[in-house]
Amino acid sequence: MGMSLFVNWAIIWLLTTIAAEIIFEDISYYATGAIAVLIVIIMSLLALSSFSDTLARVKNRLRRPTEEEYNYLKPMFDEVYQRSGLKREIELFISRDDFPNGSAMGTKTVAVSEPLFRCTPDEIKAVMAHELGHIKNYDTRIHAIACFLDELGMVALGVAIAILTSLTETFKLFAPFLLLVLMLKVVQVMLNLIIELFYLATRRGMELQADAFAAQLGYRDGMIKVLNRVGDNRKIAFFGTHPLNKMRIAKLMAY
Repeated sequence: MGMSLFVNWAIIWLLTTIAAEIIFEDISYYATGAIAVLIVIIMSLLALSSFSDTLARVKNRLRRPTEEEYNYLKPMFDEVYQRSGLKREIELFISRDDFPNGSAMGTKTVAVSEPLFRCTPDEIKAVMAHELGHIKNYDTRIHAIACFLDELGMVALGVAIAILTSLTETFKLFAPFLLLVLMLKVVQVMLNLIIELFYLATRRGMELQADAFAAQLGYRDGMIKVLNRVGDNRKIAFFGTHPLNKMRIAKLMAY
Protein backbone atom coordinates (compact mmCIF):
# COMPACT_ATOMS: atom_id res chain seq x y z
CA MET A 1 0.00 0.00 0.00
CA GLY A 2 2.96 2.34 0.64
CA MET A 3 4.06 2.36 -3.01
CA SER A 4 0.51 2.97 -4.19
CA LEU A 5 0.12 5.83 -1.70
CA PHE A 6 3.32 7.51 -2.92
CA VAL A 7 2.48 7.15 -6.63
CA ASN A 8 -1.05 8.48 -6.19
CA TRP A 9 0.30 11.41 -4.14
CA ALA A 10 2.80 12.17 -6.97
CA ILE A 11 -0.01 12.15 -9.54
CA ILE A 12 -2.17 14.49 -7.44
CA TRP A 13 0.86 16.74 -6.83
CA LEU A 14 1.46 16.92 -10.59
CA LEU A 15 -2.14 17.93 -11.30
CA THR A 16 -2.12 20.47 -8.44
CA THR A 17 1.11 22.01 -9.73
CA ILE A 18 -0.24 22.26 -13.29
CA ALA A 19 -3.41 23.93 -12.05
CA ALA A 20 -1.42 26.41 -9.94
CA GLU A 21 0.85 27.24 -12.90
CA ILE A 22 -2.13 27.92 -15.16
CA ILE A 23 -4.10 29.96 -12.61
CA PHE A 24 -1.38 31.85 -10.72
CA GLU A 25 1.63 31.63 -13.10
CA ASP A 26 3.88 31.60 -10.06
CA ILE A 27 4.07 28.39 -8.10
CA SER A 28 5.84 26.83 -5.17
CA TYR A 29 6.46 23.12 -5.50
CA TYR A 30 6.48 22.85 -1.71
CA ALA A 31 3.05 24.48 -1.51
CA THR A 32 1.51 22.25 -4.18
CA GLY A 33 3.14 19.22 -2.54
CA ALA A 34 1.53 20.19 0.76
CA ILE A 35 -1.83 20.64 -0.98
CA ALA A 36 -1.47 17.17 -2.51
CA VAL A 37 -0.78 15.72 0.95
CA LEU A 38 -3.87 17.51 2.25
CA ILE A 39 -5.97 16.06 -0.59
CA VAL A 40 -4.71 12.54 0.18
CA ILE A 41 -5.58 13.02 3.87
CA ILE A 42 -9.05 14.33 3.01
CA MET A 43 -9.70 11.41 0.64
CA SER A 44 -8.50 8.94 3.29
CA LEU A 45 -10.88 10.48 5.82
CA LEU A 46 -13.65 10.34 3.22
CA ALA A 47 -12.90 6.64 2.71
CA LEU A 48 -13.45 6.16 6.44
CA SER A 49 -16.78 7.99 6.42
CA SER A 50 -20.29 6.78 5.64
CA PHE A 51 -19.75 8.07 2.08
CA SER A 52 -17.56 5.04 1.34
CA ASP A 53 -20.39 2.77 2.50
CA THR A 54 -22.79 4.50 0.12
CA LEU A 55 -20.41 4.09 -2.82
CA ALA A 56 -19.71 0.45 -1.96
CA ARG A 57 -23.43 -0.32 -1.77
CA VAL A 58 -24.05 1.26 -5.17
CA LYS A 59 -20.99 -0.37 -6.78
CA ASN A 60 -21.91 -3.83 -5.46
CA ARG A 61 -25.62 -3.31 -6.22
CA LEU A 62 -26.71 -4.07 -2.68
CA ARG A 63 -30.36 -3.70 -1.74
CA ARG A 64 -32.24 -3.23 1.49
CA PRO A 65 -33.84 -6.41 2.82
CA THR A 66 -37.58 -6.77 2.39
CA GLU A 67 -39.72 -6.65 5.52
CA GLU A 68 -39.93 -10.45 5.55
CA GLU A 69 -36.16 -10.84 5.07
CA TYR A 70 -35.43 -8.22 7.71
CA ASN A 71 -37.72 -9.86 10.28
CA TYR A 72 -35.99 -13.19 9.65
CA LEU A 73 -32.42 -11.87 9.78
CA LYS A 74 -32.70 -9.21 12.49
CA PRO A 75 -32.91 -11.51 15.56
CA MET A 76 -29.90 -13.52 14.33
CA PHE A 77 -27.93 -10.39 13.52
CA ASP A 78 -28.74 -8.79 16.89
CA GLU A 79 -27.41 -11.88 18.68
CA VAL A 80 -24.14 -11.86 16.72
CA TYR A 81 -23.75 -8.09 17.02
CA GLN A 82 -24.14 -8.16 20.80
CA ARG A 83 -21.51 -10.87 21.08
CA SER A 84 -19.11 -9.02 18.76
CA GLY A 85 -18.53 -6.10 21.11
CA LEU A 86 -18.78 -3.60 18.25
CA LYS A 87 -20.01 -0.16 19.28
CA ARG A 88 -20.73 1.42 15.90
CA GLU A 89 -24.03 0.98 14.08
CA ILE A 90 -23.97 -1.77 11.43
CA GLU A 91 -26.48 -1.83 8.57
CA LEU A 92 -27.65 -5.07 6.97
CA PHE A 93 -28.07 -5.45 3.19
CA ILE A 94 -28.76 -8.16 0.63
CA SER A 95 -26.15 -8.88 -2.06
CA ARG A 96 -26.77 -10.28 -5.54
CA ASP A 97 -24.31 -13.18 -5.29
CA ASP A 98 -25.71 -16.44 -6.63
CA PHE A 99 -24.15 -18.63 -3.93
CA PRO A 100 -24.23 -18.64 -0.11
CA ASN A 101 -22.05 -15.68 0.80
CA GLY A 102 -21.52 -12.73 3.07
CA SER A 103 -19.51 -9.55 2.61
CA ALA A 104 -18.41 -6.58 4.67
CA MET A 105 -17.49 -3.19 3.24
CA GLY A 106 -16.89 0.38 4.27
CA THR A 107 -17.24 1.07 7.96
CA LYS A 108 -20.74 -0.21 8.74
CA THR A 109 -22.09 -2.40 5.94
CA VAL A 110 -22.67 -6.15 6.11
CA ALA A 111 -24.43 -7.98 3.29
CA VAL A 112 -25.69 -11.54 2.92
CA SER A 113 -26.72 -13.21 -0.32
CA GLU A 114 -30.18 -14.61 -1.07
CA PRO A 115 -28.85 -18.20 -1.38
CA LEU A 116 -27.59 -17.91 2.21
CA PHE A 117 -31.24 -17.99 3.30
CA ARG A 118 -31.26 -21.68 2.34
CA CYS A 119 -28.65 -22.34 5.04
CA THR A 120 -29.44 -23.09 8.66
CA PRO A 121 -29.70 -20.25 11.21
CA ASP A 122 -26.40 -21.39 12.78
CA GLU A 123 -24.67 -21.09 9.41
CA ILE A 124 -26.17 -17.67 8.74
CA LYS A 125 -25.05 -16.39 12.14
CA ALA A 126 -21.56 -17.80 11.55
CA VAL A 127 -21.28 -15.90 8.23
CA MET A 128 -22.50 -12.71 9.92
CA ALA A 129 -19.93 -13.17 12.69
CA HIS A 130 -17.18 -13.68 10.10
CA GLU A 131 -18.10 -10.45 8.31
CA LEU A 132 -18.30 -8.49 11.56
CA GLY A 133 -14.80 -9.82 12.22
CA HIS A 134 -13.57 -8.02 9.10
CA ILE A 135 -15.04 -4.75 10.39
CA LYS A 136 -13.69 -5.34 13.89
CA ASN A 137 -10.19 -5.99 12.49
CA TYR A 138 -10.28 -2.86 10.24
CA ASP A 139 -9.88 -4.97 7.06
CA THR A 140 -12.64 -3.08 5.26
CA ARG A 141 -11.22 0.33 6.18
CA ILE A 142 -7.79 -0.48 4.77
CA HIS A 143 -9.40 -1.72 1.56
CA ALA A 144 -11.59 1.41 1.29
CA ILE A 145 -8.61 3.79 1.61
CA ALA A 146 -6.61 1.90 -1.04
CA CYS A 147 -9.54 1.90 -3.50
CA PHE A 148 -10.31 5.61 -2.98
CA LEU A 149 -6.72 6.68 -3.58
CA ASP A 150 -6.28 4.45 -6.64
CA GLU A 151 -9.46 5.83 -8.22
CA LEU A 152 -8.44 9.42 -7.44
CA GLY A 153 -4.94 8.82 -8.82
CA MET A 154 -6.24 7.46 -12.11
CA VAL A 155 -8.63 10.41 -12.55
CA ALA A 156 -5.92 12.94 -11.67
CA LEU A 157 -3.48 11.33 -14.12
CA GLY A 158 -6.04 11.45 -16.93
CA VAL A 159 -6.85 15.11 -16.25
CA ALA A 160 -3.15 16.03 -16.05
CA ILE A 161 -2.38 14.37 -19.39
CA ALA A 162 -5.40 16.03 -21.03
CA ILE A 163 -4.33 19.49 -19.81
CA LEU A 164 -0.67 19.06 -20.73
CA THR A 165 -1.35 17.83 -24.24
CA SER A 166 -3.65 20.79 -24.89
CA LEU A 167 -1.21 23.44 -23.62
CA THR A 168 2.09 23.39 -25.52
CA GLU A 169 4.11 25.67 -23.25
CA THR A 170 2.83 24.03 -20.10
CA PHE A 171 3.57 20.63 -21.60
CA LYS A 172 7.19 21.61 -22.23
CA LEU A 173 7.52 22.78 -18.65
CA PHE A 174 5.99 19.71 -17.03
CA ALA A 175 6.96 17.00 -19.53
CA PRO A 176 9.81 15.70 -17.31
CA PHE A 177 7.47 15.50 -14.32
CA LEU A 178 4.81 13.75 -16.38
CA LEU A 179 7.37 11.26 -17.68
CA LEU A 180 8.53 10.60 -14.12
CA VAL A 181 4.98 10.03 -12.90
CA LEU A 182 4.20 7.72 -15.82
CA MET A 183 7.36 5.76 -15.08
CA LEU A 184 6.33 5.52 -11.43
CA LYS A 185 2.91 4.29 -12.52
CA VAL A 186 4.51 1.59 -14.69
CA VAL A 187 6.77 0.58 -11.79
CA GLN A 188 3.73 0.51 -9.52
CA VAL A 189 1.86 -1.83 -11.90
CA MET A 190 4.88 -4.13 -12.18
CA LEU A 191 5.38 -4.15 -8.42
CA ASN A 192 1.69 -4.80 -7.92
CA LEU A 193 2.04 -8.04 -9.87
CA ILE A 194 4.71 -9.13 -7.40
CA ILE A 195 2.98 -7.63 -4.38
CA GLU A 196 -0.24 -9.40 -5.40
CA LEU A 197 1.29 -12.67 -4.22
CA PHE A 198 2.01 -11.16 -0.81
CA TYR A 199 -1.39 -9.44 -0.84
CA LEU A 200 -3.11 -12.78 -1.36
CA ALA A 201 -1.25 -14.17 1.62
CA THR A 202 -2.33 -11.14 3.67
CA ARG A 203 -5.94 -11.47 2.55
CA ARG A 204 -5.94 -15.16 3.41
CA GLY A 205 -4.59 -14.25 6.81
CA MET A 206 -7.44 -11.78 7.23
CA GLU A 207 -9.95 -14.51 6.36
CA LEU A 208 -8.46 -16.87 8.92
CA GLN A 209 -8.59 -14.10 11.53
CA ALA A 210 -12.25 -13.45 10.69
CA ASP A 211 -12.93 -17.20 10.99
CA ALA A 212 -11.21 -17.16 14.38
CA PHE A 213 -13.36 -14.20 15.44
CA ALA A 214 -16.53 -16.12 14.51
CA ALA A 215 -15.27 -19.16 16.45
CA GLN A 216 -14.50 -17.03 19.50
CA LEU A 217 -18.07 -15.73 19.45
CA GLY A 218 -19.35 -19.30 19.58
CA TYR A 219 -20.09 -19.93 15.89
CA ARG A 220 -17.32 -22.38 15.06
CA ASP A 221 -19.64 -25.28 14.16
CA GLY A 222 -21.83 -23.08 11.98
CA MET A 223 -18.77 -21.77 10.16
CA ILE A 224 -17.52 -25.31 9.52
CA LYS A 225 -20.94 -26.34 8.20
CA VAL A 226 -21.21 -23.44 5.76
CA LEU A 227 -17.65 -23.98 4.50
CA ASN A 228 -18.45 -27.64 3.89
CA ARG A 229 -21.64 -26.60 2.09
CA VAL A 230 -19.83 -24.20 -0.24
CA GLY A 231 -16.83 -26.43 -0.90
CA ASP A 232 -13.59 -25.44 -2.65
CA ASN A 233 -14.88 -24.01 -5.92
CA ARG A 234 -11.97 -21.78 -6.94
CA LYS A 235 -14.04 -20.27 -9.76
CA ILE A 236 -16.12 -18.39 -7.21
CA ALA A 237 -14.74 -14.86 -7.07
CA PHE A 238 -15.47 -14.45 -3.35
CA PHE A 239 -13.07 -17.28 -2.54
CA GLY A 240 -10.36 -16.17 -4.98
CA THR A 241 -8.41 -14.53 -2.17
CA HIS A 242 -9.45 -17.04 0.47
CA PRO A 243 -7.58 -20.09 1.78
CA LEU A 244 -8.91 -23.48 0.75
CA ASN A 245 -11.97 -24.29 2.81
CA LYS A 246 -10.43 -27.53 4.01
CA MET A 247 -7.58 -25.45 5.47
CA ARG A 248 -10.02 -23.06 7.10
CA ILE A 249 -11.96 -25.98 8.56
CA ALA A 250 -8.75 -27.51 9.93
CA LYS A 251 -7.92 -24.19 11.62
CA LEU A 252 -11.43 -23.90 13.03
CA MET A 253 -11.28 -27.42 14.45
CA ALA A 254 -8.45 -26.23 16.70
CA TYR A 255 -10.79 -23.84 18.54
